[in-house]
Amino acid sequence: MFVFHAIAGPSGTHRRTGNNAAALFSRAKSRFLLWRRRRKAVAALEALSDRSLQDMGIARSEIAAAVDAHLQGAAPYPTR
Repeated sequence: MFVFHAIAGPSGTHRRTGNNAAALFSRAKSRFLLWRRRRKAVAALEALSDRSLQDMGIARSEIAAAVDAHLQGAAPYPTR
């Protein structure tokens, strides 16, 4: 019995490793989905005309910052 624990580790180790792997996969999936959402939002704003962006109060050079602020839940600019 001791040899088994020395090789395989204490009981429950495989469950903890499985939970760590599941957590790692979950974090990776969440980050990938956030990256994809950010990429789509930036592409959508870049497709707009300068006039449309100006109406929203965003300069073309501020698109990435505005998307990042929105995804983080912060208002990128003070509201009027």
